[in-house]
Amino acid sequence: MVLGIVLDERDRPITSFLWPANTADATSLLPLVARLRRRFEVDRTCVVADRGMISAATIAALEAQKIDYIPGARERSTNEVRETVRHDDGATVPLTIPRQKGETDLAVKEVKIQGRRYIVCPNDEEARKDAEARAKLLEGLQRKLATNRQEPGGQHRLPAVPGGVQWR
Repeated sequence: MVLGIVLDERDRPITSFLWPANTADATSLLPLVARLRRRFEVDRTCVVADRGMISAATIAALEAQKIDYIPGARERSTNEVRETVRHDDGATVPLTIPRQKGETDLAVKEVKIQGRRYIVCPNDEEARKDAEARAKLLEGLQRKLATNRQEPGGQHRLPAVPGGVQWR
């Protein structure tokens, strides 16, 4: 299930909603925003959404309706983010996020490029976990490759690939 929460100007929850996890989030967002705006008679809205809820069509529709939005994006998603935004040496603001297992300290900064505004909040702990997970995956693949190469008769073969092609 996916949970959405609507907050007022003081960050107090005023309603929530659920929809199945297999729902195409990008197609669900605009009807949901329209329904909430009608229900609460709201003129000004800011949609904060993760990358799964934002598509180029959704952004175009939000802009056409003059709805403010803050989309989530992975740092490595585009060259602009990966090369320019990440390496901007602008001032950062400290941010502490309370969690069940202690606090997470982050540094947040604002970066503006050609009329686009980015709020950058690198999470070194998550980056480390991602790197460890990628390393384990790569190690497993290399181990499997080494095992497949050690066939009787000294032949070194990789597993067959779809379409019947065999790499040697």
